[in-house]
Amino acid sequence: MGHANQLGSIPSLIPLGNFITPDTVKYHTGNILFRWDKQQSDDNKWRVQAYYDYFRRSAFNNAALNVHTFDLEIQNQLKLSALSKHQFVWGAGYRGIVDELEPAFALSYSPRQRYTRTF
Repeated sequence: MGHANQLGSIPSLIPLGNFITPDTVKYHTGNILFRWDKQQSDDNKWRVQAYYDYFRRSAFNNAALNVHTFDLEIQNQLKLSALSKHQFVWGAGYRGIVDELEPAFALSYSPRQRYTRTF
């Protein structure tokens, strides 16, 4: 958790333009990692890893950005008897990211949420 000071701009209906005002940006973040390793034999090893990250940034008039990131990876390492000097590594991975924008006074977003996937 943290914060930073900045100058913000308030829209005005008066032809002179916007008003500049001090503002505080607030940050919240956290993450967790899970890893599981399994060695079935000297020639066969597995790894499963999952990761979650959360980030929130809120600023002027409580307009906020929330980002949720999730990763999952599975990997297998094989030592094949026919290729005694080499190892065969294969696996699969997935990453999902959700971006959410929260509107505030005089601010709106379209779309408010975006989901990005990578395999």
